[in-house]
Amino acid sequence: MSPQSIIEAAIEVLGTNRFTLDGDGRIRIGSIGADPLFVSAPTMATIMDRADEIETDRLAKEARLAQFPNLEPDRFWAAVKFFGFEADLLTWVAAIKPTDPESPTYVHDLAFWSEAAAKLERAKYFERDHPMIEGARQNLGITEQQLDDMWVWALA
Repeated sequence: MSPQSIIEAAIEVLGTNRFTLDGDGRIRIGSIGADPLFVSAPTMATIMDRADEIETDRLAKEARLAQFPNLEPDRFWAAVKFFGFEADLLTWVAAIKPTDPESPTYVHDLAFWSEAAAKLERAKYFERDHPMIEGARQNLGITEQQLDDMWVWALA
C-alpha cells in the first residue's frame, strides 16, 4: 500500500492534516511532553481500511487509463466523425447552454455547459471517463460498449 493512500485516508478519518507518518507506519498526532502520541489501534484500523479502498480505487483508475488512454483532439474528432456523431455532439452542447438566468439551476447548468463547450473546443486531450464525455454519451444514446469501441478505434 502506498504511503499516499495512508495519508489520504488519515486526512479523511482524522479530519485534519496535522499529523506525521513515521517510519514504522504509525500516525503521530502530537505528543505529551517528550512522549509521542499516536492514533489508537481502532482508529488506525479504520484509517487502514479506508487506505485499502483508496488504493483499490487508484489501481482501478490506473488500469482503466491503461485500457482507455487519453485521446489527442485529432483522434477524438476523427472517431466522432467516423462514427457519425459530430453533428449530434455539437447540437447537444449548443442545446445544454442555459437560457433562463432565473432558473434555480442556472449557475450549475451554465458551469456544466461552459466546461463541456470549452472541453470540446480547446481540450489538449480527451479522457474516456470525463463527466462531459459521459454526459454526451448518455444524451446521444451511445452505449458504454459503443463508446469503448470508438475509443479503441481512435487509438488504432
